[in-house]
Amino acid sequence: MSSESGPELTSWTDNAVADVLAEARDRRQRRGRVPGPSPERIAFRKAAAVLAWFNPEELRPFDGPGQPPDALRLLVDDSVVAPGRRSAPVWALRDETRREALAQLGSRKALIAALATNDAPAHEPLQQMLEEYISGPSRSPAELTTGELSCALQAAGWLEGVLEDVPSPAGIRHALDERRLFAPFHALAGEHFAGRTAELTTLREYVGVRPPTRTRDAFARTVRRWLGSPRRAALCVWGPGGIGKSTLIARFILEHAGGEQDPIPFVYLDFANSGIKADDWRTWAMTAVRQLRIEPAPDDDSPAGRSPLFEDAAAELEALISAASMVPTIPPQPEFAPRLARLAQLVAGDPSDQKDATPFLLVFDSFEEVQYQGDATLLALTTFLTRLQNAHPRLRVVIVSRAPADMRVGGKSPESLEVEELDRESALEYLRKRGVDDPKLAADLVRRFGGNPLSLRLAIGALTEAGELSDIKTRRWGGLLPVRDAVVQSQLYYRILGHVKDEGVRALITPAIVLRRVTPELVADVLMPAADMQADKKTAHKLFERLGREVSIVSEARDGSLVIRPYMRHAVLHLLADDRPEEVRAVDEAAVASYARHPQSDVAARAEEIYHRLRLGQDTAELDARWVDGAQDYLRDTLDEFGAGERAYLAAKLGISLDADTLREASQLVWERHTASAVRDLLAAGAPARALERLRERPARVAGSELDVLEAWTLWQVGRLDEAQAIVDRALDEVGGRGRRADGLLLLELGATVAERRGDPELAEEYLERALQEASPERDASVRLRLELQRLRALRSSGAEGGQLAEADAELAADFANAPDTELAVAERLVCNVAAEVGDGRPALLSRALAIAPITSLSDERREELAAALGTTHELSAELLAGGGAGTLLDLWATTLNVPAAPDDDVAAWSHVLERSEQTLRLGDVLRHALAVAPHHDLLSMSIAGAFGDEAQPLELDAADLPEARA
Repeated sequence: MSSESGPELTSWTDNAVADVLAEARDRRQRRGRVPGPSPERIAFRKAAAVLAWFNPEELRPFDGPGQPPDALRLLVDDSVVAPGRRSAPVWALRDETRREALAQLGSRKALIAALATNDAPAHEPLQQMLEEYISGPSRSPAELTTGELSCALQAAGWLEGVLEDVPSPAGIRHALDERRLFAPFHALAGEHFAGRTAELTTLREYVGVRPPTRTRDAFARTVRRWLGSPRRAALCVWGPGGIGKSTLIARFILEHAGGEQDPIPFVYLDFANSGIKADDWRTWAMTAVRQLRIEPAPDDDSPAGRSPLFEDAAAELEALISAASMVPTIPPQPEFAPRLARLAQLVAGDPSDQKDATPFLLVFDSFEEVQYQGDATLLALTTFLTRLQNAHPRLRVVIVSRAPADMRVGGKSPESLEVEELDRESALEYLRKRGVDDPKLAADLVRRFGGNPLSLRLAIGALTEAGELSDIKTRRWGGLLPVRDAVVQSQLYYRILGHVKDEGVRALITPAIVLRRVTPELVADVLMPAADMQADKKTAHKLFERLGREVSIVSEARDGSLVIRPYMRHAVLHLLADDRPEEVRAVDEAAVASYARHPQSDVAARAEEIYHRLRLGQDTAELDARWVDGAQDYLRDTLDEFGAGERAYLAAKLGISLDADTLREASQLVWERHTASAVRDLLAAGAPARALERLRERPARVAGSELDVLEAWTLWQVGRLDEAQAIVDRALDEVGGRGRRADGLLLLELGATVAERRGDPELAEEYLERALQEASPERDASVRLRLELQRLRALRSSGAEGGQLAEADAELAADFANAPDTELAVAERLVCNVAAEVGDGRPALLSRALAIAPITSLSDERREELAAALGTTHELSAELLAGGGAGTLLDLWATTLNVPAAPDDDVAAWSHVLERSEQTLRLGDVLRHALAVAPHHDLLSMSIAGAFGDEAQPLELDAADLPEARA
């Protein structure tokens, strides 16, 4: 272009482009600029940025203009009230403002100068950590306490990108997570741990990591490796409560997983933790992944930076857990076990030789909670552990329980390690570590109280309060028969109680033992009357506050109530009931009356009411009348407090299992409820033989027992058809007289199924006809459809023809048309079977079935058959809309699904459309549209009915059809 045609063009170099863009940017900012902070505000920000918190009335600015009172006005939008200091005029900068101000300071020299401008908060851990990082050099995360790590995480986050030598927040976060993971183990088995040499040796040899201390252990381990069998059965560590099982395991974990040398991957699951549920695998699966993410790596100084391979594996496992059904289930999906094993191997360094691989330690603590869930849960957990061991042969499973547990891993019975009281030398060492420095006193305590850690701990507490223990009857008292540990512990508790100086509080504590929680209301309603005090709300509140100060005896719960410390309550409760039964009963009755005044919506209060009713031994009818859904969540940890009958009742309500001895003592009704729950779980787990064993533990039945249905079902499942038929007939007589339609219908359907299996079609037809007479089209629509389908198939298999077959066919189609959508929507398998059986020639039925249970895939043969039917149908080749321009149905769906045209071959084009509709989940829409346009095309409806038949799963009774447990 010549210069005459316009202005001279600029040479667009990189610098020229940058200048133009900068000028444009400046123009935009001048037009709509938001004024930046003033120099005074910036100066105050810089001064506040190096302080954990500050008083805005006293803050002096750094490197800029301003006076202390100005901060109150200038920083009001930049600050929040400092956490935990709402009663004082103390502020802290918002995090984003603080980071901006620290970046403006930019260097250690400027940061130190800013620190010198104001007096820093005294005795403030966060301030101390911030100053340490600013001043340098700082300690490594490993050198910090847990509290310091929390402060370091905050301070490092503020200074990230400002100072290069500050530890990364990710590294500090990982160190803090690791510290918190191991903190409970340190608390149990830290400075006070003593003895247990033999038990630790057994555990070390079992895991097989640290060098064995005995030659025969070394030889045994060598033989196992030589024979190429790294697998071991589970190890059950068992003993009574308070004996030190968890302390032993804590020490074991610290040595093998938390030590500085050769850490091994581990997962510790305590089923006493309310967040970990044995019957919901997702709860403990997420716990397992979280722990493996945190644990130290053997050859990595920076565990926060796990390998991409590990991170990918962990992310896949978390996605698998998150995608699982929202219905609590066990066992976990089959792929969970090998993926968890792989994650453990990656934590340990991805070994190539499984025989010499680092062991994977899996600890199940409080295993009695799993046993309470019953045989089905144990069976499913066994399946999971066997899969896990197949994927990781050096899996080591340690089970911690109050009694031996029969948890078979890989079909092997568990090895056993009983934890008994401490030997004399270990008990003396325990006392010394607990502060008993006088050797003679320690020796006397061990002589009199033995080596039970709980008794010794209480003895130390009683000594601290009372100063002497000479009159306490101990297990060695008077040279007579030993007094059991619980009696000793009770006496020690009363000695501690006797030295509570507040007389009013002391009078409340003994009746408070009976309560699981203490509130001001319960003080007034229950405890003050029990202590012969005149009850009034004002005094009750004061007593409640004074009781809360006795921290050696009570602790505060999350809801603000007080609870007697568990180890003390456990030691005294049963003995108190034996010694003062009338007083204890009066407390329970008063508690029932107090809680009964709460509304039914207060589930926690209703649960406590039921707890005290159980303690009073009230009968099943009274308990059932007060039971509300949700109470079970509050009562799960109380089973051990009750006698056999109450324990059996509560266990049935909780859906957990009890030992055979306890069940033998239960009433017939309670036994049947408990057995029905266990049998349902076993049938759902696919273990009918085990279910039958449970049913046959008692031959007697209450009238109209729900066990009759379950027993007939179970006998059918194991193939004992004659016995099943006999129980069906007997149970039908019982049910008929009691008006339980659901049970009767199920028995009739089961009877027909059993009769067919026994080769008695006439009896099967009789059962079906009776069932159809009983089943209401309105209330039992799904049941009627299933019965009619069974009858129609039986007629066809028998070779029936003519009117009887046509009548059954028409009746099934009519009932399907009348069945409500709400019932059919939860019975997709039934819908598919009905459509396959009677859909041919009934386009409306097929269209409804496609709307409820869409066909999702086709075999190659069925796709070609449908394509041929669609491609040769005149109606489908015609214009869809009057006036033209809309094209045929084929054109419409080819365009909608973006399928390339297939010239002059409608069958091939339809085949492509059908295949694409499967991929996009639109197959059901295509077929419904085709039925609407060509409702009378016989080949089309026959092909669609055939497609339903291809997709339909066999329709047979399964455990999901069993009636729900009776209240």
